[in-house]
Amino acid sequence: MEGTIYDAAGGAYRLPVLLSWDVSHGFCSPCDSFTVTFLYDKTMLPPLEAACRFSAEHGREAVFCGVVDEFELSADSGGCLCTLHGRGLQALLLDSEAESAEYYNATTEYILSRHVRPLGVTEVDLGALGGRSASLSVSSGESHWSVLRRFAEFCLGVQPRFTPAGTLLLDGADSGRSFTVDGGTPVTAQTYGQDRYGVISEAIVKNRVRGTRVTVDNPAFQEIGGSCSRVINVPRMTGFDAMRHTGAYQIAQSEADFIRCRLTLPALFAAFPGDRAVLNATPLGITGEFTVRASRCFADGKRAGTVLDLRKP
Repeated sequence: MEGTIYDAAGGAYRLPVLLSWDVSHGFCSPCDSFTVTFLYDKTMLPPLEAACRFSAEHGREAVFCGVVDEFELSADSGGCLCTLHGRGLQALLLDSEAESAEYYNATTEYILSRHVRPLGVTEVDLGALGGRSASLSVSSGESHWSVLRRFAEFCLGVQPRFTPAGTLLLDGADSGRSFTVDGGTPVTAQTYGQDRYGVISEAIVKNRVRGTRVTVDNPAFQEIGGSCSRVINVPRMTGFDAMRHTGAYQIAQSEADFIRCRLTLPALFAAFPGDRAVLNATPLGITGEFTVRASRCFADGKRAGTVLDLRKP
């Protein structure tokens, strides 16, 4: 992997050969992050002190784009090292508070113009979902990321995330990439489990002011005997469709860890969130089609690989 840092004016500085790295991607919960370590000399101090952005490539493929949060220099008998830490571009929206507001039929483009693009996130992929609108209340102290996430989930029905190249995705689609794990695929480690605790079988969404209610079922969980209902109260401005999205979202969140499958492959950047994994043969005998929810690529002088968290699509 090769890394580059940038200052506020766009000036680039290519980092020397990386001795180690740890790069994590997910559905922005928690925030994507990176840590890299390399040999340091005194000439690097000015560009490091001015650095505010970081990008990385593996081969010719972009594998990270984000914000520089911290660097640390050290010197001992082994030499001088620099360790650089940071997060994905989601950090630009997480770290800034939005002003309180009431939006009536706000369009996707309006939300982007108020809560995304002014913060420095300019590359956005809407797919076919750009023409939708919704009413939304913004609380004082709420982050811009929270506003975007709620709008995307309740209006567009998608979870916002960033590509490794730094494009904000609001298209609701997977990446279009897939890979297969079979008897010939080297697998360093695998874990698999099910956790029924907390999975919602029925979400009852109520708008007390308007006197309306929507019941959203989780038939797959109900079919295997699952029984766990939740009552969710929503703000007065929440419409019928947004209420259904709220119930569906809470169910999806509750069963995010229902099936836990983790693979460690001895390959660098083997996959990214949104990729499709087809398991034909694994050490634990788990088969089926999964979606990559999170990935972590690591490398140092002793080991390297990619850890993939998988979920059912």
